[in-house]
Order: sequence, then C-alpha cells, then structure tokens
Amino acid sequence: MLYSMANGVWPAFYAEMFPTRVRVSGLALGTQIGFAISGGITPILATAVSGAQGDNWFNVALVVCGAALLSAIAAFTAKETKSRSLREIDNLHTSRTEALEIITLDKQGVGHRR
Repeated sequence: MLYSMANGVWPAFYAEMFPTRVRVSGLALGTQIGFAISGGITPILATAVSGAQGDNWFNVALVVCGAALLSAIAAFTAKETKSRSLREIDNLHTSRTEALEIITLDKQGVGHRR
C-alpha cells in the first residue's frame, strides 16, 4: 500500500519540477538516476555498513534515515506549484534571458507546435 501511495505522488511532483519544453526528458532522467542510485548504490552501501557478519542492522537503518532526510529536504525546498497553470509553472522555471528569447521566437513564429 505504501508503495502504491508513493507511485501516485511522484509523477506529478517530478513533472512540475521542469518547464514544458523539457518536462518529459527531465522527468525521465531524474527518475532513472534516482532509481539507479536507490537500486544500485544503496544496497552496496547497506552491505558495506552492515558489518562482516551482516548483522549490524542499526548502521543500515542510519543509511536509510540519511536517504530519507535528503529526500525530505529536497521535497520541502521544491517550488510550490499548487493552483498554478502549466504556463505559470513554466514561468517559475524560466530565467529572464530565456523569457526574452521565448518572446522573440514567439514573435517570429518559431517554435510553435500545434
């Protein structure tokens, strides 16, 4: 049940971290790197800190708590996008220089996909 709860949240949360033009790439790259770290490095680290007999669960628990703390910090420092449209979310992620470039391209009719 907890696994399903997380899978209901992360796609929307991650998608809002990127502007529309790179949303799919950012979502895919971010999740795959995260899966590689959690599925590859974390078990190796947990094995290394569990001791020679593999019975030191407390050190493994500390590694998991550290990972959870990093995740919580990342989530709480993310930009809040509640009640914002996709255009407003894009504006949150666009620098002033990028915004001017987008306006110029829009005036020239470049980059419109319909």
